[in-house]
Amino acid sequence: MPEQLLRRNLAIVSLQYELALSIGQDLHLEPMLRRFVPTALKLLGARAGAVWEGDAAPVLVYPARVRKHLPPPQDWPPPALGAARPAHDGGVWQRAALPGFGWIAWLRSQPVDDDVERALSPIWQRLALACRACRQHEQTEELRARAEAANVARGQFLANMSHEIRTPLSGVVGMLELALDQTAEPALRETLATALGAARHLIDIVNDILDLSKIEAGRLELRNESFDPRALLRDIEGAMQASARLKGLTLTVQGGEALPPRVRGDATRLRQVLFNLVGNAIKFTDRGGVTLAVRAEPQPHGRWRTEWAVHDTGIGIPPAHLARIFDPFVQGEGAANRRYGCTGLGLAISRELVQRMGGALTVQSTPGQGSTFTVTLPLAPAEPAQDVILPPTAAPAPASGDAEAALPLDILVAEDHPVNRRVIEALLTRAGHRVTFADDGRAAVALAQQRAFDLVLMDMQMPEVDGLQATEALRRWETTQPGRAPLRIVALTANAFGEDRERCLAAGMNGFLAKPIERAALQQVLADAQRAKRLRVSASASQNAASA
Repeated sequence: MPEQLLRRNLAIVSLQYELALSIGQDLHLEPMLRRFVPTALKLLGARAGAVWEGDAAPVLVYPARVRKHLPPPQDWPPPALGAARPAHDGGVWQRAALPGFGWIAWLRSQPVDDDVERALSPIWQRLALACRACRQHEQTEELRARAEAANVARGQFLANMSHEIRTPLSGVVGMLELALDQTAEPALRETLATALGAARHLIDIVNDILDLSKIEAGRLELRNESFDPRALLRDIEGAMQASARLKGLTLTVQGGEALPPRVRGDATRLRQVLFNLVGNAIKFTDRGGVTLAVRAEPQPHGRWRTEWAVHDTGIGIPPAHLARIFDPFVQGEGAANRRYGCTGLGLAISRELVQRMGGALTVQSTPGQGSTFTVTLPLAPAEPAQDVILPPTAAPAPASGDAEAALPLDILVAEDHPVNRRVIEALLTRAGHRVTFADDGRAAVALAQQRAFDLVLMDMQMPEVDGLQATEALRRWETTQPGRAPLRIVALTANAFGEDRERCLAAGMNGFLAKPIERAALQQVLADAQRAKRLRVSASASQNAASA
């Protein structure tokens, strides 16, 4: 008898062990049960089984044909030791609770013994725990998938909103610039300049809102490129001097000589931050001036610790507002905000940008005396072998007397917005270029295949076929045209997202122009195309001379 009892106990322990192993570690409920249930039924000597979650329909029935013979939930006896329900084919159903999840049932010719059923209790508890873990994991995955889908939808909405808002604003800016070119009457020029400034300010506000939305959505991407910080400083000084002079202020830049000639970082975002800080300083200062002072200290491994301090003699910030000055939509005192105009977004965005670049943005201020905003930013070294060649847009545009500037171009413009078409046409035809328009990407592809244009300006968002699709189609077509020079394609976009540049280059474009189109940037694109055309003409002439 003791030997039989020992063998019996060993068999029960073995059953527990095999069942526990068969639960496995899968975190998806149905796959886990599909592996566990057949194994458990075989070990129990059962021919069918099912698992319920609560009182809902069974999560799993094995084999599936048994589903139609399962008794309804109300016909089952409460889970208890030895409780069984006759089956339609002469067997008996038994069930056990899965605490916190549901219950499991199996079909045998005879009920399992009470000692076996008692031994199964910890197995069912472990199975219940696994089922709950699977459900929690699946719910977490579902929430994550929903969040990712919402993020994608939000990103697409932001891109569409950027395009839909900035496109008409670009048209307004362009038409106002054209109107300014066409009149010399002082009063009218002042009116147009005021309207132009308001339109540009509105675009800045839209850009700030989009930047903040990108930051909150986790879609902000930083670049790591080689750049000249001294040139960046000169750019800021040159761009902001006019605004300072208009208010009778001095703008002083100090310490540029302390900067290294080349570093790595995100020059575009650093420029954005400094433009915002200097612009705010000028805006909130009525007397005195603004100083941008720079310090640079070498660090180990060739790195640099840089400080960019913007000091003004303006109205200052009350201590009560300093703690929240970097919060979105916090604008300081209402009277000052109404007087100077402020959305409360620029500083919040600047702080986020600086922090994401590994730095810090701090402020010190005394009401009535002025404020100092300091950007502390680490910058990586740019080894000569790693220097990135600046794109052509960094070179100065040729003077109007240069040979390239006098060379007319045959330009295809793919643009569906009528106002922007008028602006682009006026800018290009006044410079002596020939312009052909396409309403969408499909028409642009057809025209570009019929004629060898010197330059294609391709809007990214158009009906039917967008600019990216059209460019990809043209690049594929060019691979079937041996001997034909590749088209020079430059994107036109109202989207205010940095990743648009990467998308354009990945599609095969040669450059990128953001709307509203800056004339200097457009002139540089035209100059690049003129130089490329002159090289083609020169090479063709040399080839003809050689063949003659």
